Amino acid sequence: MRNNQALGIGSGSTVAHAVQQIAERMKQGNVNLVCVPTSFQVHQLILQSGLTLSDLDRHPEIALALALDGADEADADLNLIKGGGGCLTQEKIVAGYTSALS
Repeated sequence: MRNNQALGIGSGSTVAHAVQQIAERMKQGNVNLVCVPTSFQVHQLILQSGLTLSDLDRHPEIALALALDGADEADADLNLIKGGGGCLTQEKIVAGYTSALS
């Protein structure tokens, strides 16, 4: 990640570890990012970690440099199974704003 980029942050149990690492890098002054969450829980986690929060409602023109998200299962060929929870739709919307997919 480069400085001043926007990052989508997905939901799930491992996201807390990623957010913690991002916050640590920001505190060290290595990078400044804007974070777009996919759930209320991640929204709160971003705020608690001192990261800069944004959303697609306020900034629909934003192009995310990267979206971090997990999967419930992965096989040796990297085929993934995503959960069907309540955040799945928002995770897909955030992923659609990711410039790396374009």
